[in-house]
Amino acid sequence: MKSYPWQLASWTARMEDRKPFYLAVIDGETRLGFVNSHFHLQFQQADHPTQASLLRGLIDDRDRRRFDNAVTACLAEEKAVRLEARMQNQNEAWIRWELRFLEAIGNGPGRLVCLGYSIAGAETSETPTDTSDIIRDLQQRLIHQKEWMHKKVREAAVHSEQLERERIGHELHDNICQILSSAHLFLSCLTRDSEDFETLKARTAAILATAIEEVRALSHNITPPDLHEKGLIESVDRLVDDIRCTSRFNIDFVWTDKATLETQSPELKQTVFRIFQEQMQNIGKYSKASNVRITLQAADEHLRLHIIDDGIGFDPKTVRHGLGLDGIGRRAKLFNGKAIFQTAPGKGCSLIVSIPLELKRIL
Repeated sequence: MKSYPWQLASWTARMEDRKPFYLAVIDGETRLGFVNSHFHLQFQQADHPTQASLLRGLIDDRDRRRFDNAVTACLAEEKAVRLEARMQNQNEAWIRWELRFLEAIGNGPGRLVCLGYSIAGAETSETPTDTSDIIRDLQQRLIHQKEWMHKKVREAAVHSEQLERERIGHELHDNICQILSSAHLFLSCLTRDSEDFETLKARTAAILATAIEEVRALSHNITPPDLHEKGLIESVDRLVDDIRCTSRFNIDFVWTDKATLETQSPELKQTVFRIFQEQMQNIGKYSKASNVRITLQAADEHLRLHIIDDGIGFDPKTVRHGLGLDGIGRRAKLFNGKAIFQTAPGKGCSLIVSIPLELKRIL
């Protein structure tokens, strides 16, 4: 990818005959990361920080949908898209904008550069009089939007799969391999003429039983639960019963509005179950908790999962990646949700996951 200065210089050079021209660099949500002086003086309030403003918020309401479609098309096709739009503080004055794809940003939607200049209302090419032209334009933009969404979903799926592979690899290396190494060590000391033969034999058997249990638990985590047959509530309840058998901590699980929860899509319920599973593994391994409370409910048009433990807590700034907390947040974000951790050393941990319901509450 060419450097920003070279790209911007190249794209703005041909605008020299259009003075003043406006330049803005935006991300996929149209947040303004950079603007030139003409843009700032003409469109932004003095008390509105550049970094916090959205370009779409400066577009007149009547033209905002077309602007959103242009951004989506530019991100999907990674090529220039042109449109004319009115600005909030310009009354009926029109700006001809050219949107160009600048770069991709990690797994995000990317960054665009917007070049604009003022034109007379009569010059606009975005005021078609033929209804069929409008329909064709909307259909084409819808196709672009669907392609872009499919691309983002594929990227998220691949990324989630890679994270799961890494987690399984770490689990095998850091846990099960260590257990088997201990068993191997005890076996090397196991001789019939040893005074501790029976003790070493019993200890080796216990270690191997632990390894079998860990492999069983890991296999259970890899294999998706049959949420279609059992449902989300029963799947979570069964896992809670399994955890209770370990007697490591007390656990309480309550839920409300089961009918609404079970009408959500299998993909959403699978995501919620995986988030629950991941956090319970964190609690079992690291928290040293005595009590855990889980609440699952449908409220205020959102599915809410709340998991609280009274363990040792942690500093999320230093151990976030180690506990896979970013993965929990990414899973929630796939469904336009969010995951919030409230914790501190010695203060336990509270995880709140909120995801918009796909189907309305059932009365």
